[in-house]
Amino acid sequence: RSCRVSAPGYWQVELDGLKLGDQLLGPCSTTSKCQAAVDTGTSLLAAPTEVVEMMLDQLQIADDCSNLESLPKLEFIVAGQKLPIGPEDYVRQHDGSCSLGFMSMDIPPPKGPLFIFGDPFLRKYYTVYDHEHMRVGFGLAKHTAPGLSLLSMRHAATRQRLRRRSRQHLRKKKTSTHRKK
Repeated sequence: RSCRVSAPGYWQVELDGLKLGDQLLGPCSTTSKCQAAVDTGTSLLAAPTEVVEMMLDQLQIADDCSNLESLPKLEFIVAGQKLPIGPEDYVRQHDGSCSLGFMSMDIPPPKGPLFIFGDPFLRKYYTVYDHEHMRVGFGLAKHTAPGLSLLSMRHAATRQRLRRRSRQHLRKKKTSTHRKK
């Protein structure tokens, strides 16, 4: 399903609402729309300070990640489409420590309130950018190996390329050795 781009150049779409579990959060409503920039260059999610503070207060994410399994879904509503992400998407995990994977960002109207759908969102949703019709489409991404981070996928792809190059180099070397004899 796709939605209209509200600000060309930023792949920005209207955000109808945001729910944490069953509770609506923040400044977005049917009368007061928010904006969300779909940004492949942002490593976190971003939201107005008011929303980030509400989430920190309500979620009470344990530093040791002990309550990760019990945290609720976060649901973005874009063009009537519900786009949920789970705690595995919105919580940053590093060396056994957990924190909210959102940064605060306050953009006033008319360009805001602005959210940014960064890497955690884009790992969860396959995104199609239709420049001709100025639309963005979202579909649930299918990953072959659950739980891989974008960084580990990049490292795996790099290792695979290096192994392939090494094999090609060895074949060339073996072929040239046989020709010399």
